[in-house]
Amino acid sequence: MKRKLNFFKVAISLISLHYGLGFLMGTSEAVFNSGLLLGITYPLSCAAGLFLLSLISKFYWKKRYPIWILLGNSFGKTVKDGVCFLSWFWMIGIVASQVVGASFILGILRVPPNVGAILIIIMISLFSLLPIEKLSNLFLSLLFLNSIGIVIGISKVALPDTFKLMFLSIPKDFFNKNILSILGVALPTIFITLLGMDFHQFIVQAKDPKQAVTGSLIGGLGLTLMTLLPAVITFGAINNKILPPNIDGKQVIPFVFLYEGEKFGFPFIGKLLVASLLTVALASGSALTRILTQTFFDFVFIPSRWKSKRNILIINALIIFFLALTGKTIISLIVCFYAIYLSGVTIPFIVYIVQSNRLFYFPKRAVCSSLILGAASSLIILILSIINALPAVLNKNLELFMILFGIFSSIIALLINLFIVYLVKKFFLKNFLKNLQ
Repeated sequence: MKRKLNFFKVAISLISLHYGLGFLMGTSEAVFNSGLLLGITYPLSCAAGLFLLSLISKFYWKKRYPIWILLGNSFGKTVKDGVCFLSWFWMIGIVASQVVGASFILGILRVPPNVGAILIIIMISLFSLLPIEKLSNLFLSLLFLNSIGIVIGISKVALPDTFKLMFLSIPKDFFNKNILSILGVALPTIFITLLGMDFHQFIVQAKDPKQAVTGSLIGGLGLTLMTLLPAVITFGAINNKILPPNIDGKQVIPFVFLYEGEKFGFPFIGKLLVASLLTVALASGSALTRILTQTFFDFVFIPSRWKSKRNILIINALIIFFLALTGKTIISLIVCFYAIYLSGVTIPFIVYIVQSNRLFYFPKRAVCSSLILGAASSLIILILSIINALPAVLNKNLELFMILFGIFSSIIALLINLFIVYLVKKFFLKNFLKNLQ
């Protein structure tokens, strides 16, 4: 593996993975639907995750290999395949969220949702074929173009007292919002940054550990500042009362762009700014699709004849298209897939750290059971929610309940297996001593 990325390219690449339409339009949608505090929880959690990633960047840089190889080397092939599959699974959900956001952008330009989704998936797939160095440079260009569009939109809707009103609304939101809903978004988002393979790929390609750490810190700072972009433009649009009563929260930012273009007599500029939003989906979606393709190659349970880039892109595209048609709110879709992955991987990763430091030995079967039961439990909760079979109090805090129940199930599976091993050893030892007598 050639390590070519300096700290700046590491930072830009890490920012781009989080700064997709989930970050931008998902934040706008959440601010519109739930208020400022809950709206900025997701983007600030993304930033917090990158700050914390700097603490373990040296560990990842030295280990080099993806998390499924690290765990697989310690706990066997089944664990390796399971982590590999879960990594692919959650990233599929994230790309689907980018497509959902992009289809709503095109929808405001009167492009049918299904057609828009297909166009975005094709473009994301083509962009993902670019080499990683060129992809990093592309991210920088697309981020710059999009940020200009957002800043122009903010300058038109943010009044001098907008920032003051925003900050004054946070304490009020804190007492009105359910703290469990905030934790349900924050915890999975922070921990996916620490354990997600997509962030790992840019850390290990840094020139040296210092570049990786610095890049993570700068990325966290950049995302913190970028949180203001969708929050201010949405808050300003609501306060200025320029939004139509029936607008979907996903369409607030593109509507503001069109509104400003019409207002100043240059409709084409509004449409150009709306088109610039698509660059976010292309940047983040193509990076994730690139990793999805690499991950698919590691699936040993998939026949080798299917493992061409063309076939893999087609398979991924079909699944992404299906999920995009059935998705809920952007951030909810993202965080639910985070929760499933983390429910399966968190405890095995902690076990790996403990065993690597020779503090305790864990049987492979115990770790494998922990992985499978954790992910399966979280997925079952999501399915029950989709078919409306979950109690209202749990459905209200779905993301938090998914990750807590999943990790609890993962711990129980681990402990039960350890207890069984203990009983077996005790039984054989007792019989062995009896035979000696």
